Amino acid sequence: MSVTAKNDFGQLADIRKRLDEAEETIRAIRDGEVDAFVMKTAGEDTVFALEVAADPYRTLVERMQQGAATLGTDQAIFFCNRRFSDMLRTSPEELFGQPFRAFLDGSDLTLWDALTREAAEKGASYGEIVLTSATAARVPVHVALAPFGKGNVGLSVMVTDLTDRKRHEAVLAAETLSKSILEQAADAIIVCDESGTIIRTSQVAQELCGRNAMLLSFDAVFDLMTSPQARAADASARVSLREVLSGTTIRGLEVELRREDGSTADLLMSAAPLKQDAATIGCVVTLTDITDQKAAEKVLRESDRRKDEFLAMLGHEMRNALGPVRNACQILKRQDATTEYLETAQAMLDRQVTHMTRLIEDLLDVSRIAQGKILLRKELFDLSALVRTTVADCRPGLEAGDLSVEVDVPEHPIWIPGDPVRVAQVLGNVVQNAGKFTDPGGRVSIRLERAVGTATLQVRDTGIGMSLDTVSRVFDFYSQSEGSRDRSRGGLGLGMALARGLVELHGGRIRAESGGPGQGSTFTIVLPLGGSPAAVGSPDTTTGASRGPLRILIIEDNADMAESLSILLGLEGHRVERAQTGSAGLELARSMRPDVVLCDLGLPGGMDGWAVAARLREEPGASGAFLIALSGYAQEEDRARAAEAGFDLHLSKPVSLERLSEVLSSIGKR
Repeated sequence: MSVTAKNDFGQLADIRKRLDEAEETIRAIRDGEVDAFVMKTAGEDTVFALEVAADPYRTLVERMQQGAATLGTDQAIFFCNRRFSDMLRTSPEELFGQPFRAFLDGSDLTLWDALTREAAEKGASYGEIVLTSATAARVPVHVALAPFGKGNVGLSVMVTDLTDRKRHEAVLAAETLSKSILEQAADAIIVCDESGTIIRTSQVAQELCGRNAMLLSFDAVFDLMTSPQARAADASARVSLREVLSGTTIRGLEVELRREDGSTADLLMSAAPLKQDAATIGCVVTLTDITDQKAAEKVLRESDRRKDEFLAMLGHEMRNALGPVRNACQILKRQDATTEYLETAQAMLDRQVTHMTRLIEDLLDVSRIAQGKILLRKELFDLSALVRTTVADCRPGLEAGDLSVEVDVPEHPIWIPGDPVRVAQVLGNVVQNAGKFTDPGGRVSIRLERAVGTATLQVRDTGIGMSLDTVSRVFDFYSQSEGSRDRSRGGLGLGMALARGLVELHGGRIRAESGGPGQGSTFTIVLPLGGSPAAVGSPDTTTGASRGPLRILIIEDNADMAESLSILLGLEGHRVERAQTGSAGLELARSMRPDVVLCDLGLPGGMDGWAVAARLREEPGASGAFLIALSGYAQEEDRARAAEAGFDLHLSKPVSLERLSEVLSSIGKR
């Protein structure tokens, strides 16, 4: 403030005295006819915009709770009450002559200009702005502006301090936000004061700790979450409220909560001091429920353990089969081997290769079921006949183990819609499983009954039985009974899992029951019935004479596979040629004009089996050949792709000579 402005402010009392003495002037002032006074001081002209009011009005203004100020034409402050100067942390004398804009927050200058224009145009304006005090404190205020005097030479300003209201609004907003957070938080949140008393809890915390959570203390909650054994074993679990309030922070401490109903929950606990303006006023505890996560981890660990166990079992089974195969090969090499020994070696090879083939097929079926890629070849078939046939196939093995077999199957047909091969596989797995876990002298019973809309097939044994735990997981992949861990029972733990998957694909269900260890087991299969066929056609018994040996081309990169298959087909009387690549096979096809082509799908040299089939269909001398795909790729999409490429048939490796002979015989009869 300039010295001149201060002197002018001091002369205000003299001016008032002169106004009082001049009655006419006072009347004119009260009537609004006089707006300004011009006076000479020290030879200088100074124009004052004066608040026009008698002493009673000034007293009223001074006692107002709102701040009041009068501004001149240049918006300099020429009068203010004590409340206004207090807002700006200074005195009226210090404010005299200072521009009002100097106390505005920078962001409000544009708004202030708009308010002054509106007041000049409409006679009044209102808004909220922020004043900056002499101590740099920000003061939110509501401001009312009104011009006065002829020509609107001055501006009356009234301000209302909004600090308390804004603070209250902020508190309410914080309360609302805090309440919303506590209600919506996925984790349990507990807020304690300095004494450890719980003052706030989230909804999840109340659900975890019970309805009386607010009556607990920090230590009481902590006691619920950690057992004495845990605190004794883990030093980090012995954290007190005092330590947390002093700055100790707990992060990711795994604890177990004991609920009011006696159940438990696995939690991840964190605790930290709660501060306000650098002062510790309590602590915040966060609890994350990881019960499901821990359960999932347990399942994964168990699955991983069973996977490792399964791989060990698989290696054991394969080595067990390969040992006799190798020995049989050595016997066949011996020049001094008798016919009896040679026949024994051949039978041994056949059994072990059949066993390994079954293992591989089971593994493939597991993958197909897991991926939902098993395609059932459904038809209406007689379940009674299928049960008799399947049990007859299994009977020699069961009786060889000194087991008696009882079969109770109705004489009349029970028609089932489904894949008879897969249903036979299910029954075979269950019956073989019963024989595997039944000691010599025991009994396996198979019973088939018809009910309303369903057929019930039950396989009961007098074997080692199962515990409740084993019953609950007997249909899981790679599951092994405790009685099979010594490998005396064999198997990979796949049979029952495959049975369940195949039964469910047929719209049925399978369950296991046992009275406990030593009490035997019962497996019950329920399948939906189908309608009886209107007419059962007689099989076509028409036979045709074979035209003689076939010209067969084998395209196979595995030399042993090609040679052994060539020898077998040659022994059947066929003329056989071999090629190891697709291009070589095409050259041979042009010269020999084959009747049948056996082609591997995974060929080297840039031309796979699918490409070979497509090319053969374009060759004049081979386009009419019967194309058979041989491959270890045996998924349904592999069969479909083979058909699209031009193959007439898809056979998966290892190929059954009996099956191949049937196919070749049918081709020879065309």
